Amino acid sequence: MYCTRTIFIFLSCVLLAPNLIHGTRLPGCSSDRLAVDETLNTEVTCDQFDAQNTVTWFLKAQSPQSDVLLGSCSPQGPCNQASRYTLSRSSTQSTVTITPSSDLRFIASYRIQCDASGTTTSCALDVFYPATVPSQNCQVRARSGSWTIDGSCNITKTFSSSNTYQCQVFRGTSQSSQTTPMTTFSYTSYPHSNATYRTGSCSFSSDFTGLLSSNTKRDDFYFRIDVYPGPTRRVNGPVTLEKPVPPTISCPDIVAENTTFTCTCSTTNLGQPAGRLVWSRVSGGTIIEGDYDVTTLTLPSQTLTRHDQGVKKFRCDVRWAEGTYMAVYTGNIGSQAMTADQNSAQPSSYLGVAIGLAVVLVVMVIAAIAFVIWLWRRQWLLPCTDHQLFRSAESKSSATSNPNVSLGLQPAVFQDTEGVDARGPYDSLQMSDVGMRSIYSQIDRTQETHGTELASGTVYENNFQ
Repeated sequence: MYCTRTIFIFLSCVLLAPNLIHGTRLPGCSSDRLAVDETLNTEVTCDQFDAQNTVTWFLKAQSPQSDVLLGSCSPQGPCNQASRYTLSRSSTQSTVTITPSSDLRFIASYRIQCDASGTTTSCALDVFYPATVPSQNCQVRARSGSWTIDGSCNITKTFSSSNTYQCQVFRGTSQSSQTTPMTTFSYTSYPHSNATYRTGSCSFSSDFTGLLSSNTKRDDFYFRIDVYPGPTRRVNGPVTLEKPVPPTISCPDIVAENTTFTCTCSTTNLGQPAGRLVWSRVSGGTIIEGDYDVTTLTLPSQTLTRHDQGVKKFRCDVRWAEGTYMAVYTGNIGSQAMTADQNSAQPSSYLGVAIGLAVVLVVMVIAAIAFVIWLWRRQWLLPCTDHQLFRSAESKSSATSNPNVSLGLQPAVFQDTEGVDARGPYDSLQMSDVGMRSIYSQIDRTQETHGTELASGTVYENNFQ
């Protein structure tokens, strides 16, 4: 009894082994979905069943009463099939071919099932119309400001019974590639030939910061876009990324205090996509921004005071995705050296000083002349003037009192005891007497009293003994 039971278990294992080892499968089923192109013949294959088993194909509905038999294939004979489906079989593989038809979309509500002597496998069906995407309808470009690579594709016609619409983007260079799903997909429906289709677009946006390595100044990128259902493949490129050239600035070396100055900033290449030039203060605060296609930017007029020496700094940046490329200018107040503005102003200041000095000198000369005239009118005469008057008076007095004068004779010259010529009393005065009017008055009074005696040598000597 024990032996009989053992033999039975052994035989059962041998007979059931094929089913345990193999098991049917649908190779075309991915993620429990099998795509059926309504424009082409679609082959669905079932395999991994025993060669002695009969294979039966069904369209399985949610309710068993609604199942649709597509046909069957026995190990020995031909396959029995429905009119719109074609079945075939090899020893361990069977295939059903679904042909296009106007009402094909109805099968999208079923699951296709392969049954081999109780071992079954099934998969949902997605009936689709592949996306129609003209080549010119896909564009990819790099944008300034957002520093992104943006792409889009316009789909003119498509359909998916499972509403599976998407785009995938592959970015690549000679060194690398990357897959990026489209972020948006929009569509609208429209009828065509007793069926409904859709038109729409998909787009993506990806930050390209960091795509260029620190040692790479420029690179070209290509993009492949796969649009589903399909997929329909489109390739775009190259999209060039290029770092900008650092800016250079032109500013005065020295600035006169409290005068205005300006600078210019320029670069030979703003990069791709284009960056922009920006003037700002190093301490913070943007002064002016240029447009993305402007390679030269002028700093608005600025004024420096002595307190700004070495402190007030201005910077010009090329702002781009990979950072900021800048040049810095520090304002220097002029002290010894002068700027062009100072040199042009200097002659005017010297001329003003010269004119002022000339006016003062003229006023002083006029004042001196006026003072001399005033003294003359007041008879505050210089000694030389009194001397001349005295000589004139002496001549007149001698002419009237001395008959020798009237006869044309020369007056006698007397010698003093020292043998020196004795002349008039004015000549005996020393230079220390100049300006002492009291002595002149004394002489005048003596002249008036003894004027008639001046002709006599005796009287002249007696007056000065």
